[in-house]
Amino acid sequence: MESHQKSIMGNMMEIRKANKSDVDKILKIQHFYHVDSVSERDKEDGFITANFTRRILCNLIDEEDSLFILVEKKIVIGYAVICSWSFCSWVAQCLLPNKGFKFS
Repeated sequence: MESHQKSIMGNMMEIRKANKSDVDKILKIQHFYHVDSVSERDKEDGFITANFTRRILCNLIDEEDSLFILVEKKIVIGYAVICSWSFCSWVAQCLLPNKGFKFS
């Protein structure tokens, strides 16, 4: 697995593809920074709006190979999702099954 390390503001950080053992850590980050969990005052600093399930995250790893994490001192501190339009459409159907939502 390829990994990139970089010093950011004096701290060594690693960016790498996520694996299934990272999913619980990603879910914790997602919950902590989700729009429903962040105070109104803290929303100025940003928040997460997508509420990915374990199934979606595992599919990102297995099918898209497109879930990345940021690690500092062996702690997962962030993640990024990069996926195809067809996968995004599938995710929307999982999260909003009765909305008839489609990417085009």
